[in-house]
Amino acid sequence: MKKETQSADRIDFICSFIKWSGLRLIKEELKECVNNGVEVRVITTVYMGASDKRAIDELQKMGAKVKVSYDTRRTRLHAKAWLFHRNTGYSTAYVGSSNLSASAQTEGLEWNVRISNIESPHLIQKLKHLLKVIGIVRILEYMMVLKRKGRF
Repeated sequence: MKKETQSADRIDFICSFIKWSGLRLIKEELKECVNNGVEVRVITTVYMGASDKRAIDELQKMGAKVKVSYDTRRTRLHAKAWLFHRNTGYSTAYVGSSNLSASAQTEGLEWNVRISNIESPHLIQKLKHLLKVIGIVRILEYMMVLKRKGRF
């Protein structure tokens, strides 16, 4: 993740649980991105109470745009994906099981797939569409519609 941030023109990530232990591993890189004018947009949740307020506050303090879902009854956000946008067309994404926690980012058994815009542009486009951070409710409602239609 650290290397991916170095050439990103925008970073979007959706992660169900954001822990301080995980944020501190990439905090400086994200902060440097924001300081260099790279937009960092985050979607997370308070589902199960697993996200750390300190981590969410720190993301906001550094200048990331953070959307938090407080809906723990209807929609349980459990997605994890990172999208590193590049104006060159070489965008990449990681989709998988890793939350932003130290164990998930270092020694935990997690499954993640790297997607390249050069190799799989249709997958990057679908992910971009889902990660448009215009409001967590709209994104979650869209995901539910796709699920009902059998497309997700």
